[in-house]
Amino acid sequence: MIVKKFISETKTAQASNNLSLICKPLEGQDEKCTLSVQEVAKLLGVSKSMIYELVHTGQIHSIRFVRRILLPKRKLEEIIERLGL
Repeated sequence: MIVKKFISETKTAQASNNLSLICKPLEGQDEKCTLSVQEVAKLLGVSKSMIYELVHTGQIHSIRFVRRILLPKRKLEEIIERLGL
């Protein structure tokens, strides 16, 4: 069931040409390509509720995986660069 939902969401993202939401790590690379809400809040020095608000208003791109909200690391890096932080 979980795998079916992931495949369905992956196909939806591909169909909408939003391939940047799908991260394919390079071979031999152990670095995560997504972060949890808690990790992003800690990294940015804000509360988890602030991150949830940004996700729900669409200001930060996110991936819903079962009950978890994951944030693509690339998109966060783009936001940080744009803000000049």
